[in-house]
Amino acid sequence: MNLFALPKSVKSAYESALKVNKIDEASCLFSLRRTLEMVCKDKGATKGMLHHKLNHLQQEGILPPLMGDISTVIKDLGNMAAHEEELILGGFMVEKVFNFTNKVLEYVYILPNEMKRVQQELEAVSPKEKAESK
Repeated sequence: MNLFALPKSVKSAYESALKVNKIDEASCLFSLRRTLEMVCKDKGATKGMLHHKLNHLQQEGILPPLMGDISTVIKDLGNMAAHEEELILGGFMVEKVFNFTNKVLEYVYILPNEMKRVQQELEAVSPKEKAESK
């Protein structure tokens, strides 16, 4: 994933999860949950618990329903990691949560940046080149 496209706070939380990924499942899951918190804050959803913030992002169209559902799974597993004494999920579950987190970050930050870049490249093409490409 292109971490350069992420805001500093989101990138920092995500990198924390990467650092503890193979060391401590609970810390990793909690860091991925924290990554969602930083996404919410960056996108202006700052009131209430994470569930409310994620709903706000859905209402604003920042997250579509499926991404909101994925975010809820990340939030719930992060909560379990923070509150369960002996959380045993297995590495495959942590990998799935990383994949889900990557999808959310791609949708919110990376795809819009890529689309903007492609649109700028298209605008740079002269009208003659546009006509020739049709």
